[in-house]
Amino acid sequence: MPANAQLRVDFGTFSFGATANLGVSSDYTNAGVGLSIQKFFGDQFRANVNGNYFLRNNSLSIIEFGTDFHYVFPLTKKLGVYPIAGMGYSILNVKGKYPDLLKIPGADPSDADETEGKIYLNAGAGCEYYINESLKVFGEAKYHYVSDFGRALITAGVAYVW
Repeated sequence: MPANAQLRVDFGTFSFGATANLGVSSDYTNAGVGLSIQKFFGDQFRANVNGNYFLRNNSLSIIEFGTDFHYVFPLTKKLGVYPIAGMGYSILNVKGKYPDLLKIPGADPSDADETEGKIYLNAGAGCEYYINESLKVFGEAKYHYVSDFGRALITAGVAYVW
């Protein structure tokens, strides 16, 4: 490989993608869908803004909005891995009979319609593979820390890069 050759993973300046998500904790498991927009700052650093909706399961549904930061370590010209650090806001909604999932003071767990918003922090790792210069697939595993409500999040997605 010539001395001036450089591996490159992020071919574009932006990407827009769709995700399938699975949130898992000791109290519940929720499947969800989401959208993600990424802004690249050079070949390795980028910001990711995302929104996710987790379908109702065990009386609980969740809407999340967040920002993550990634630093891509290229393994080949098409494959890269990256650590993830970020934060966001979760809107937790419980309807019907439920165990004390939200731990809301004064909430009646027998038949409720409760909504609560919480800030979360997350950390994890991801992997991406460029099918071509304008299309990539990716997977991520991260832990969302939300007071009284932490969980693991597994994501798979596809994104258009331009």
